[in-house]
Amino acid sequence: MAVRRPTVRELNTLGVHFFRMGAHELALAQFRAALRVLPTSAALHFNLGACLFEMRRDVEAAEAFAAALQDEPGHRGAHLYLGVSLARLGRGQEAIPHLRRVAAQDPAGEDGGLARATLAQIARESRAP
Repeated sequence: MAVRRPTVRELNTLGVHFFRMGAHELALAQFRAALRVLPTSAALHFNLGACLFEMRRDVEAAEAFAAALQDEPGHRGAHLYLGVSLARLGRGQEAIPHLRRVAAQDPAGEDGGLARATLAQIARESRAP
């Protein structure tokens, strides 16, 4: 009897479940397995990035968000969290265009609020002695 391999959708769903449960290493394994099958999925790259972001693995998170943008240049979440990741890495100038884009796209929403707060933090840090 042949063993059925999980689909990309099943791997992603399991990864999201593990992520929500706080089992980040297990979530990473599922997202990476899904990306081996479908390497050009912005959603999978974003989910991988979100998991790495929560783990404060900002270099890897930024790479995953950048990969999501390669697959889907308008992905608002990827722009937002790439910007926040870059800011956390001390790369505020690189973060600014991503954050400004989100702030303009979502002027009254939660994403826009986080983008504006991060932009303000970058401005404060750039003025610090």
